[in-house]
Amino acid sequence: MPSFYLQSIDDRGGTTTKSFDSCYLAEVVENVDDFLKGSGFVFDELRVIKPFQPVESEPTLLNE
Repeated sequence: MPSFYLQSIDDRGGTTTKSFDSCYLAEVVENVDDFLKGSGFVFDELRVIKPFQPVESEPTLLNE
């Protein structure tokens, strides 16, 4: 399982850290979102956007 360690040091020397383990992109993005907000960044949300892929129907054989 991948392990992550994030660290930021602000201009006053304050340190913010976050470490976590995850195999799932959505969980990683959620943890990075928490880290960035804890580091002082302000934004509405950070999220994973999955591309739309239409469901393709199975090819059918026509018997005449």
